Amino acid sequence: MLNLQKLLVSLAFFIIMHCLSRTLNRNNTEEKEEEEGFSLYEVRRGNIGYNGEDIDQTANQWIKVASINMKKPNGHKALTLELYPKRLAHGSTRQSISVVLRNSDKDAVNPLIYYNNKYGSEGGVSISDINVLRRGTGIDNLWDIWLKMGVSHAEEFPCTWHLENIEETDMVMIENSKNMLSAPPVDLPKFGITKNVLGSGDLENKITDLQNKINHLQSQITGNHNNLQHQIHVGTNNFNALNGVAIRNGSGIYIRHGGRGLYDRTPHDWNQAKFYNGWGNGFTIYKR
Repeated sequence: MLNLQKLLVSLAFFIIMHCLSRTLNRNNTEEKEEEEGFSLYEVRRGNIGYNGEDIDQTANQWIKVASINMKKPNGHKALTLELYPKRLAHGSTRQSISVVLRNSDKDAVNPLIYYNNKYGSEGGVSISDINVLRRGTGIDNLWDIWLKMGVSHAEEFPCTWHLENIEETDMVMIENSKNMLSAPPVDLPKFGITKNVLGSGDLENKITDLQNKINHLQSQITGNHNNLQHQIHVGTNNFNALNGVAIRNGSGIYIRHGGRGLYDRTPHDWNQAKFYNGWGNGFTIYKR
């Protein structure tokens, strides 16, 4: 009986130590992740667009899709919106938009805004432009992200938000908006696209354009080569219809245009070349 009690006590002690060890390890891992910032990174999936009236008139209209607080000195936030194709003629593009925000120790830094139309253009792009508006001064700011819709019926585009350093007080909208304007508010500091990153379709167009230019240049080179071959004749005795320069078999050099020209004068002299124009006038080139 005593041995059984000792066994139970030992087993209980082992279980308690094991649970305590797991708890300590988990706490250490969570602290490490929080220090590295992983706990502040998140991914949200949903759809974005306009769902109010006049849905057929959304092309070139603007909607607000996010508002982000910036209050900490030397703080930062990064948002990337991935847009996926919806349907033909009303948003078949695959696009990516990134906004990088940062505060210095005293004021906000101008944001970096990247736009990439990865592929697709049938019926126009889903989103054709982006504006980031700043409200506030110093390091206490609220940033609004506005998107310009490029097609009619711009609703429920599948999307994914990749968010870095987002807090509970920040508002990032996944659901559709009912507020559609012809332009974002004009009384606030506004920032447009910093860098338009080339997509696969843009690169293909540039490669095609370059290939067309190369083909045109090759055609010009071939044409000029054929023209030179037509103008310079070597080893020929036919000068009646000659336009150009010819080296006549055994008789010298002829420069002729139609029925007129310069002819190598005979008798030949190795130390000089005499030319005349067919009427007795001419010139002599002497060897030095």
